[in-house]
Amino acid sequence: MPETTNQQDSQKSMNKLRAEFENWLGMVVQQGEKALGAFGLNPQSTFQPDIDIVETNETVCICIDIPGIDPESIDLSIAGNMLRVRGLRMSCEASRSEDARVHLQERLTGSFDRSIPMPCQVLADEITAEASHGVLTVQLPKPEPERPHEIKIKVKTENQTGTVETTVI
Repeated sequence: MPETTNQQDSQKSMNKLRAEFENWLGMVVQQGEKALGAFGLNPQSTFQPDIDIVETNETVCICIDIPGIDPESIDLSIAGNMLRVRGLRMSCEASRSEDARVHLQERLTGSFDRSIPMPCQVLADEITAEASHGVLTVQLPKPEPERPHEIKIKVKTENQTGTVETTVI
């Protein structure tokens, strides 16, 4: 049995609410990790890039901060409604030498793996990504909205002479 418009609207509302909640929860966890890291209390010391998600009528645009990361080392994939971004930010080269003594390290390093729920359906085969000035911009085109199809109604009437007339409205 096909879904009614109310069921579809309810499903869209639930999907949007779930995506907003997942985004909010991700931000809470990320901000908590940043706050702990500022006091040297973050045991994992993992790097998580900041993102912006902007939706227009035609696309979803995601901007991901990737300073100090080689864009060629980033892995992007999409499965269903979830964009996955994986990569690695290395510590500076000087701190990797054998005789290095690190006195202060505020920049978080390490691998990251982030799943970003899409606020709507996107065309996976048409996604593009471009890196410039430490920002990875991912453009995710949206499908054309379904337009209602008009259905003509034929009205048959019989006039006084017994002739049947058909009118399309």
